[in-house]
This record gives sequence, C-alpha cells and structure tokens, in this order.
Amino acid sequence: MIRRPPRSTLFPYTTLFRSARSMKYNGYAPSAGYVEARQAICNYLSKSGDHIEVEDVILCSGCSYALEMCITVLANPGQNILIPSPGFPIYKMIANCLGVECRHYTLLPERRWEADLDHMESLIDSNTAAIVVNNPSNPCGSVFSKQHLLDILNVAQTHFVPIIADEIYEHFVSENTESFKIVRINTFFL
Repeated sequence: MIRRPPRSTLFPYTTLFRSARSMKYNGYAPSAGYVEARQAICNYLSKSGDHIEVEDVILCSGCSYALEMCITVLANPGQNILIPSPGFPIYKMIANCLGVECRHYTLLPERRWEADLDHMESLIDSNTAAIVVNNPSNPCGSVFSKQHLLDILNVAQTHFVPIIADEIYEHFVSENTESFKIVRINTFFL
C-alpha cells in the first residue's frame, strides 16, 4: 500500500514549487550569486566580528572552485605557488592545469604539523605568486597556533607574497582547540 509522505517531508518540495511559480528564479543565477544569498553570508560573518560587504562575496560551486579562482587571479603561467606537504592534492592539480609550478613546503610532524618556516622562505623567489595555508590542515588535522600564523604572515609580508587561506575546516576542531582565521589576526595588510 502506498502512503502519502508526512507533511514535514513535503516542505522542500512546496518551497521549490513556490519558487518556480514566482518566476523570479528562472534561468541562470548571477555569476557571483544572488544578492540575497550574499547578504545572508555577510550577516552571518558579521556575528563573529568580520565586516564584509555584499560586493566582496562571490558564491562558488564548492571550495575547489574557490581555490581555482584564487590561484587563477594571483598566478600566471610560469609562476609558482607554495603549498603544504603533506597537503590537499587539489592545489597541485589546479596549479598544473594553469601552468603554475607548485613548490612544497614541509609540515613538521614532530612540531604538531607546523610549517617549516625556514623551508617555506627558502622556496620563495621573484616568481612566487602565493602561499597556500590550509588551517585546520587536511590531511594532518593540525590547527596552527595564533603565533605560528603570525609567523607565516611575517614570511609573506617580508616577501610581499599574498596568502590563499584555505580555512574550510575551521569548525572541525575539538572543543578545547581554538582555530584562528588569518584575516582576523592579520596586522600586516590592513
């Protein structure tokens, strides 16, 4: 016997039906995302002290596309970016597709997977377009201290190299661990 689904499961369908009938969302969305959605993100981020304008928000189809946009904007073919090792393999795949060289800076297991700052700095040259910082780290699971992030910022500032901050896992930390966002502790590029 086929039963009618409970009313609570119909909510997404009725919402979609109303949206379709409104004729407001037919066709492609704006490339940066609907203003209402971007404003909702600004409102959410402002609760934790960030001040972001709607014009500063671009909605992407996943973090991988956001990373691709960052690398595309910052690096030209023949330049290089610094990426963590071990690290998320998508950085290298994106860079390789764009003709950008990847240089791997070491994460030190004996120091809770902190970046080897001397090694990082030794990889920087006039063709370095960006440093990718993944915090909390994938795959290591480490969370950098505020001081370590300030030290990374100092390396970047010394060489005038922008940072791509991949902080997608910021909420995946234990209750006793604080995850710091680079944008909130940055005192160099304000």
